[in-house]
Amino acid sequence: MWLMPVASSVPTCETEPMTVSNNHGDPSSITLVVKMPVKPEKEQEFLDAMKLFIPKVHATEKGTELYALTKHSAEPHTYVWIERYRDAAALDDHGKTPHMLEIRPLLPEWIDGNVEVQKFEQVLP
Repeated sequence: MWLMPVASSVPTCETEPMTVSNNHGDPSSITLVVKMPVKPEKEQEFLDAMKLFIPKVHATEKGTELYALTKHSAEPHTYVWIERYRDAAALDDHGKTPHMLEIRPLLPEWIDGNVEVQKFEQVLP
């Protein structure tokens, strides 16, 4: 069992609420885990497009705290987006950005099967 020693200066549930001073989110944060199978013959095209798309998200969306594309380790040609938004408004704004509106119609060309979306509400940072 893993135990972390508690120093007297560390807030506990009994003494005071913890505050977040970094970018680990807070209770209003929303995390999405999106599993996306990509057509093998379109995989490089998809990756090339994402190399242009992702920096636009990072540069322009202040409410998007994390936006990362990862490759599934056990399922070939399957990618997993890890996304964290400051709040519901930031998630809504993400879907309305010019770069999202531009990329959305291209997704059916790349997707091979069903996209699985899981949505999480943060409890603790």
